[in-house]
Amino acid sequence: MRMRNIQILVNMIINIFEKNTGSVHELWERSLRNILRLASSDINLEIRLAPEEFQSAINQWESSGEISAISGSEFFIKEQRLFIPGASEFYKQHCLNEAPHAFYGCCLWGKYIAVEYAPDEHKLSTQLHESLHLFDVNECYDPHTLNPVDECVSEKCVMRYGVSSTEVCSHVLSQLVRPLTKSSN
Repeated sequence: MRMRNIQILVNMIINIFEKNTGSVHELWERSLRNILRLASSDINLEIRLAPEEFQSAINQWESSGEISAISGSEFFIKEQRLFIPGASEFYKQHCLNEAPHAFYGCCLWGKYIAVEYAPDEHKLSTQLHESLHLFDVNECYDPHTLNPVDECVSEKCVMRYGVSSTEVCSHVLSQLVRPLTKSSN
């Protein structure tokens, strides 16, 4: 039997929870879409403000500290993700508890919640870095040593630790295509 690759269109929704208007860098969406285009990725991406009921649940999580306010939420099904730009100290502490080297942002729950709290000069690169995790892209650095991994061939890759850029390496591009290719008979 011959196997062939079939490209499957994936719908992805990034819900933005923005407490302070203007927290999303003005070039973030365009830069993210450019990276997806470079990867020839068949992702139908919708970026929107988080629905009011989702925002209420997030506010409840923040005020109570109880993750159950959003865990099991219908907002994390069907390829929906959450992006929290300009995040408060609450989210920063969650990030630093999970990854002590996460000075500007992190991804919580694996690939479901991207959090950014970077200073202005690192805002765009951090927002890109963390939002690429929403697509299941791995770090281009070893989390223990912070050194680049062998697969990353670009010194300007935004997935490396401490790099302020909007560029990605071929390793990142391949990860953006990988989950969308399935074998079929």
